[in-house]
Amino acid sequence: MTADERRRVAARAALIAFCILAFFGFGGEVLLRLLGVGLPAFRIAGGLLLFWIAFEMVFERSSDRKQHTAEVAITQDHIRNVAAFPLAMPLMAGPGAITAMILLAGRAEASPLALALLLALVAAVMFAPKPAGVSPSRAGWRRSAGPGIKSVAREVWFGSPPGG
Repeated sequence: MTADERRRVAARAALIAFCILAFFGFGGEVLLRLLGVGLPAFRIAGGLLLFWIAFEMVFERSSDRKQHTAEVAITQDHIRNVAAFPLAMPLMAGPGAITAMILLAGRAEASPLALALLLALVAAVMFAPKPAGVSPSRAGWRRSAGPGIKSVAREVWFGSPPGG
């Protein structure tokens, strides 16, 4: 792929991932209610999932699996659809991101301002340009992202209950 094609694929993947996360931000709690899962139970399971993802990031276990998934998609001539799968879903808007979105939107407690700020933050992260000289393949970048995810997992899992 040329640099222009890569930029278009990245922009499309970010847009699709943002739409997926926005959908779960607005309708995730309703979906959980329809499935009979309470938000406290989902908070515990989500905290465990986010902790596991952070653990894999710190010890560099998931990067090999993600790189292999992306390489398989490209080698099978799926360049046109690579923005949707595997980039947008599951790499950018995977189980951990969806879990965090549902739980953080649940903390907004039907406050339109809080939900709008959450969506603005997600959009800022999805569409932010890559910092100069930073490559996701560098070990320091992966190790610096792990503690951030762990702190989000800790907040989601051990945070104060809604309204408390």
